[in-house]
Amino acid sequence: MMQNIPTERFNASERDACYARPLCKWSWFQETCHCVDNPCLTEFCLAENSSHCSCSSFFCNSESRKVEGCKIIPDHIIPINNETCQCIGSSTEDSLEKESADQNIDDLLATIEDKDVKDIIRLIKQSETYDLVDVEEALMPSTYELYQYGVTFDSLVAACSFEGVYCYRENFTVLYHPSYGKCYMFNYVGNEFPEVEKPIEIDRYGSTSGLQLLLRVSDLNDLELLRREIGARIVIHDSHMLPFVDEYGVNVRPKDMTAVELSLSETQRLGKPWGNCEEEGKTMYNGDPYSILGCEKYCGYKHMTERCNCTMRHFLRGSVLNRLKAPYPFCNITDDNMSKNRTLYPLTIVYE
Repeated sequence: MMQNIPTERFNASERDACYARPLCKWSWFQETCHCVDNPCLTEFCLAENSSHCSCSSFFCNSESRKVEGCKIIPDHIIPINNETCQCIGSSTEDSLEKESADQNIDDLLATIEDKDVKDIIRLIKQSETYDLVDVEEALMPSTYELYQYGVTFDSLVAACSFEGVYCYRENFTVLYHPSYGKCYMFNYVGNEFPEVEKPIEIDRYGSTSGLQLLLRVSDLNDLELLRREIGARIVIHDSHMLPFVDEYGVNVRPKDMTAVELSLSETQRLGKPWGNCEEEGKTMYNGDPYSILGCEKYCGYKHMTERCNCTMRHFLRGSVLNRLKAPYPFCNITDDNMSKNRTLYPLTIVYE
């Protein structure tokens, strides 16, 4: 599908000309030159106030790279260097001429028949970060797609033992995570109720005890454009609560052995009159044990759904079993109204 898209090599002379101009930078993602009129917006300057900045000396002295609006002035603060190159916040430096980006996109899309490919290309071109982090929400698969096409247990786990005993598929529970996809939780038992099965415990400690896994990790089916990590993400968490995969855990690279040592520390907070802490056993809205991070995520989730009637992936912790559909849709970041709402409603959490 994507192989039939015509490619066009960038103009090397245009790139070299862009490198030679101090107020310009070359975008490898868009293969175009971007210039600014204000020298204070470059990496060669340090702002002093709203209208002036101190810059590298070549902005003032270099014949080929001198920028209009910059001049040498005496420096009374640093006696060793008695002069500095100071620039005002504007310049008459001309930017390199380039074709309209919108026209380029239209020309490219006119050569493509597949609607899905067109939508992806249009979305990628909307990115302003070049690593697509600002549009990745729209590129991630849905929970149902993860259920259908995500990595299977047999293809991921080649061998598994716990305390020297073979562990079975029944010891694992699938977690459909909004960022990391289809994950597998070992020894997860769900909310803590009297009738719930107890988690498996270890009898000893050391390098030969606990959980040992041999994982198959392959990048054959990965999309290079969207892939940021190669390997496995390991998160150690309470058996009664879903993990915080984005915030906690370690990455294990392929063809490597990693050992994770675990220790437990317990904090007991004083109640009244020394504080306003909740009684022990307080649970979250979903029955998970209380945690500060879980509370923060829920507050953000609640705030956004009330304001925008949609939510973002980073507010969710994943779903298990038959909970394949979120109660609220993900915000469509390609929709200008939804994107504006994300900016207009900042979230402030107050701890009491």
